[in-house]
Amino acid sequence: MERLEQILDSLSNLVWGWPLLVLLVGTHLYLTVRLRVIQRYLGTAIRLSFSRTAEGEGDVSHFGAPPSAPATSSASRRRWPRAGRAPSSGCG
Repeated sequence: MERLEQILDSLSNLVWGWPLLVLLVGTHLYLTVRLRVIQRYLGTAIRLSFSRTAEGEGDVSHFGAPPSAPATSSASRRRWPRAGRAPSSGCG
């Protein structure tokens, strides 16, 4: 049992050391370049999500829209799995 603990401890120290730091920083730099420095819009996004202004029509506020968008798109994919075609049986 002690030998297993030593192996797991050395493995944990290896993974949670420099390799993880390099992976996190590398991923950050890659996504920053790939998404064209999207962090510049962070202040605007925070300000808009906490503002209480009525913009446009609809039932979903701009605060609730981001969590509901993936839910609706995944629900439509489960309903019609074949590239947007409706099922031929009529029950859905």
